[in-house]
Amino acid sequence: MGIVDVGDPRQPRDLGLDAAAIGRVSAMALSGPLLFVGTGYLLYALDLSRPEAPSVLATVDLGGSVVSRIAISEDRLVAVVAENGVKVFDIAQPAAMGELAALNFDMRVSDLLLRDNLAVVVLSSGRESEVVLLDVADPAQPRRLGQVLVKGNANDAAWAGSTLLVGTYSAADDGGPMGRVSVVDTSSPSLPREVAVMATDSAV
Repeated sequence: MGIVDVGDPRQPRDLGLDAAAIGRVSAMALSGPLLFVGTGYLLYALDLSRPEAPSVLATVDLGGSVVSRIAISEDRLVAVVAENGVKVFDIAQPAAMGELAALNFDMRVSDLLLRDNLAVVVLSSGRESEVVLLDVADPAQPRRLGQVLVKGNANDAAWAGSTLLVGTYSAADDGGPMGRVSVVDTSSPSLPREVAVMATDSAV
């Protein structure tokens, strides 16, 4: 991992970073001058207020679970750990970053989104996927609001207003198109619903 100054995009400048001290990066998310980095079994909080001399504020040992996704909203951080776990952290004081809650699901977590108090966990079991909406207003006690099934193996998700776009793919022997984009209405988080499907000729 490196830090690049793009103040002048025509002349980007490598500010350097001791990558060996951090390790191989598996996930990251930026929040103001703070960078949260997952490297294998560790979660780091880095202060980039002086980009030429970043400092480590905190390190959390994830107990042998690899972090693969990180999402941030205000003073909470949600991370995908292992294949089917999600952990919630309090980052109000980054130097004292601590775990507040942990959830485990029956399916693999393929993507994670966080907006205000709403977390979206996209689960996949191969031929079918599930989109789960969680209320994280109390980050120590995440509460399941609703869920909806979508066909195919989910890869990624993205917001478009209150609508969620979920990219999925199906094996060739399933018949039909290989790729799909499921359009999920989340305007009522307790009753999310698939309102449209766009088929593609390739995996999404």
